Amino acid sequence: MKVPISCEQAAETCDKAQYKEASNWQKLLMKLHHIVCRICRVQSKKNGKLTEVINKADLKTLPSEKKEAIKIRLHEEMNR
Repeated sequence: MKVPISCEQAAETCDKAQYKEASNWQKLLMKLHHIVCRICRVQSKKNGKLTEVINKADLKTLPSEKKEAIKIRLHEEMNR
């Protein structure tokens, strides 16, 4: 069976699909590629699990003000 898209295209579509940016046609081509390419199929599954874990982690970032304060303090310490 001839693979309709390359591994690179399948990886890109996989990323788009996770962020709901891939069209139905792109997802279909990716799934056809996964039927033929075990490496991409496994990588796609791992990528999906990673995204799921990150989403469940409920990560928080520092507010911009605190980041700026840390940068200023770091620069002050480096200039001593």
